[in-house]
Amino acid sequence: MGDVSRGIDRIRAEALDLSFEEREELARDLIQSLADSPELLYEQEWIEEGRRRLDDLKSGRDPGLTMDEFFAAE
Repeated sequence: MGDVSRGIDRIRAEALDLSFEEREELARDLIQSLADSPELLYEQEWIEEGRRRLDDLKSGRDPGLTMDEFFAAE
């Protein structure tokens, strides 16, 4: 793990030596690479699912569970 940390420290130091415009371009590329990651897409799907479920509860499409039903489901 130490080699990885040293590698990251070296990359960070080199990046900080770049001009503002070069750092801006690098930052944009790095952020875009995160936005395309499967982990982020998976997380976004769960956020959307949570919103759908909340909307269903608020609209009455899903009546939800009573407290007794909830604790009985354990």
